[in-house]
Amino acid sequence: YLGIHLLNDILAFMSFSTKSPKSKDISLIPYLCGVGASTIGCQYGPIYMKDKGIETSIQAQGHKADWLDDPADLFSDTIYSAQAQDNPPDLKSTYGGEQRRDIVAHHSRYLRDSVAKVIEQGRMPVTVGGDHSMGAASLSGLIKATNAVQKVGVIWLDAHPDINTD
Repeated sequence: YLGIHLLNDILAFMSFSTKSPKSKDISLIPYLCGVGASTIGCQYGPIYMKDKGIETSIQAQGHKADWLDDPADLFSDTIYSAQAQDNPPDLKSTYGGEQRRDIVAHHSRYLRDSVAKVIEQGRMPVTVGGDHSMGAASLSGLIKATNAVQKVGVIWLDAHPDINTD
């Protein structure tokens, strides 16, 4: 629930900000990829957040919010589904293996194109994932939609503090 509460606080702040997005329409974009991580399970993040009512929580802040694609149905019955990643290929060679890279690339292309589409529609994308491989794809979507000439902002909420002090 912490992620939903933090998102609510950010949206409430943005509502009072003079630099808030022109549109209060938000598209939630699921990133159902977990094979880019060394621990399996984070691919269920979007499904969990939907079940816990992230849409309703955002709507309570005065924003219109909906899922671009239903995370429970996305890529169902394929190697790209959340369930198929429970026993990922090449698990013993963490981050390695062609099939794992293919899965990450597939999800990254989906996220990049979805973020760009949402921005082009004048809506604010909120990506919900997934492993850290979603970072590059989210930023690629921003760059694709804005041709890398507009000022953009990114707010990154993570489930755990993985700060490297080395």
